[in-house]
Amino acid sequence: MNTAILELILNTSAETIRQKYNDQAPLSLMSGKLGIALFFAHYYELTKQDEYLNLAVEIIEQSFEYISGNDGHSDTFASGVSGLAWVVNHFMQKGWIEKDAEILEQFDDYLENIGSHYFSKGNYDYLHGGIGIMLYWLEREKGEKHLLSALNLLEEQALQNDKGIYWLSTNFRAKTQEELEAAGKEINFGLSHGMTSIIYFLSKIHKKGIHQDTCRRLIIGAVKFIRSHPSEKDAPCEYPCALNVSKTGDYTTGSPSRLAWCYGDLGMAIIFLQAGLQLQDTTLINYAKTLGLKTIHRKSYEKTLLRDAGICHGMFGVALIYKKLFKYSECSDFEGAANYWIEQGIQHLKTNPIETYKSKHADTWVEDMGLLTGSAGIGMSILDMLHPEITQTDGTNWDRILLLS
Repeated sequence: MNTAILELILNTSAETIRQKYNDQAPLSLMSGKLGIALFFAHYYELTKQDEYLNLAVEIIEQSFEYISGNDGHSDTFASGVSGLAWVVNHFMQKGWIEKDAEILEQFDDYLENIGSHYFSKGNYDYLHGGIGIMLYWLEREKGEKHLLSALNLLEEQALQNDKGIYWLSTNFRAKTQEELEAAGKEINFGLSHGMTSIIYFLSKIHKKGIHQDTCRRLIIGAVKFIRSHPSEKDAPCEYPCALNVSKTGDYTTGSPSRLAWCYGDLGMAIIFLQAGLQLQDTTLINYAKTLGLKTIHRKSYEKTLLRDAGICHGMFGVALIYKKLFKYSECSDFEGAANYWIEQGIQHLKTNPIETYKSKHADTWVEDMGLLTGSAGIGMSILDMLHPEITQTDGTNWDRILLLS
């Protein structure tokens, strides 16, 4: 791992974003200023340059102003109030802002019924639905009733057959009822929008000691269902992105998945491993390692679909997961894979420099400073890999927002 080059990329990303971040969306953790604030605050911990912490706090203040002045703001984790609530609580945990019970109680009141509403509608989406709201309640001592309500709804709405347990998903991209009906239902396997994030959430409820038998049964049933639906024989991946569901309830295998955080075998492996460790289930732990190891040999574009360097579907995101797999499993093959993709990310930035970093959206390359797909995420990933003593401390790991801790 070329530490000197990575430090240069990290410092350049911080300085470039500092100069250019003002036109970003004010209330967005994954693609706007709020994710940048998270990066700035951690970068401050490394450099002790007060300017970065001051900017981070200023961004949070701007987010509050935006909420008070706009009625149509989102409440989701990726781009709305629950993401802000999580970040504010995180800043208080880290001592970056003064602890204020009144502010958190205001978030509690606002988010009181929103998560259950999403779950009752069958919208479990972590970025844009119920599980994202619940990430905030996982952090709060008074969150147990909300977690229990979500667990009860997950249990009620779970479907089961001889292949395991699953949940139907609505298409998160649908904006109208007509679009929703046209898109139909699916059984989404992805970490970013599907069953893999449900497994993560259930493992966290289990960790809190809430209805552990139910959590275990749903986790094992969900993993069994995914394992019962492999990709087509010639696909480079073990599992597809999703299963397509017809109006009659039949389902067919969807498109192959990429090598990435958002969808695919690698995201499944890290979530399965965390769940296995929590359940102390040796079979699940070993399968998670096996699944992760099978991804290591996927290196060509045709087998990975990696086109950029960000967290969501890029090279530094892949490296970040391999680093985490190495931490949880102590298998050196994962560390080697992480170093390989770090080097590939460095090579990519030679032609797509961090100063003007562009991510791939559909068929267009767009300059991107966001946390999930842009330069802030690249900087945050590098900071995590070089300085885990800053980012992975006291149970307040930043990568909980990515479901990696």
